[in-house]
Amino acid sequence: MRFIILIALLLLTVTSCNQNSLGALTAAKNLISAPVRQISSAISNYEYKKIEDKTEALRKEGKLEEHRPSISCTVEDPTKPIKLSFLDKLMQKTRNGVCSCIPWGDCNKDLCDCSILCPNNFDIFRKPPIDESISDLTRPENSLLFRNMSSLRIASIKGTQGYCWGHASITSKFNRVGFFKPDSTEKREDLNASPKSEKYKNAIKFYKGIIDDISNNKVREIPGFKYLQELSAHPDLQSYIADKVAKTWADKAMTFSGMKVALGSTKMHLVDSQKLMDEVIKKIDNHQQPQIVFTYQGKKFQTHAVLVSHYVVEGGKTYLCIRDNESSPSFNHKCSLRMFIDRTGSIAYAQAGTVGTVAVAHNENSDSIAQFKALKEHCDEKKSCKNK
Repeated sequence: MRFIILIALLLLTVTSCNQNSLGALTAAKNLISAPVRQISSAISNYEYKKIEDKTEALRKEGKLEEHRPSISCTVEDPTKPIKLSFLDKLMQKTRNGVCSCIPWGDCNKDLCDCSILCPNNFDIFRKPPIDESISDLTRPENSLLFRNMSSLRIASIKGTQGYCWGHASITSKFNRVGFFKPDSTEKREDLNASPKSEKYKNAIKFYKGIIDDISNNKVREIPGFKYLQELSAHPDLQSYIADKVAKTWADKAMTFSGMKVALGSTKMHLVDSQKLMDEVIKKIDNHQQPQIVFTYQGKKFQTHAVLVSHYVVEGGKTYLCIRDNESSPSFNHKCSLRMFIDRTGSIAYAQAGTVGTVAVAHNENSDSIAQFKALKEHCDEKKSCKNK
């Protein structure tokens, strides 16, 4: 028992977001469950790689199109037949209508193949609120209203230096497996009832259940709210979401994997820097904004976790656009904060100069594969594509 406590106290200092008792208790729990977590992580990495390879193979074969046009049956002269044969059924059923044959599109399976509507590859992540590109997720409305440091005063679990890893993780989960349904207002209206009424209590329980499920990578529809920013602004739910941010921080940061990154305060060599860039770019091309964790150069245990929004290539140089939970969402959306390989071959970040170790978060693949399975099942059910 003494050994566990000592290790817990050591792990408590893993990141600059450390939070005393929460970190110590979670570190002890993670230590005990470490063997199971390692096996689970290995399985998730294997499954992730299989889907990644499948997606890449389809892309090379030209079977993944970044933008498919809408299918329209509108014609100037309705007496003239539509020449494209695959539009015949559409012409018969929805004359002068339009539908989109894309992942999660509104065409039915008679007009658009299930392999497109509910792809069994990483195109399944191309869901609302993604419109044209993955950077759409970085818009302010798709971000938590409160920033990392604000969570210290909002959460009932009081922190000391922030919950950066939890903030990045929870934001990503809502973006990937949350479906906002603003037109379904009944439950939302119940939040306006008297706090002592059963209607209000049931509504609070209902929305907290949604938040719990999304935090566990389960797909949920969120009625009555337009987007994440609005949900996280609601005074009756904001603290609960902030608590999830805090607990998720502890679960991800208080691990041996977290410690490994935190100890890496020496700047990276070119080969490692390029390997990281290639890994992140591949995830972005597969419609995922990965969580990355980095340690400040020369400052062991001072780390920060962010999301990578997208990337740009300027003058032949690739820049990762960082979605930093310490910065304004509108600032992030403009790619104002960039990470890149500097002239020494190390990774540099606009906010910190050359940094130490940078790594994709150890939970990224396990979260992604769980979300992939949940999204595929949900899409198949919604689009009547099961067993297709």
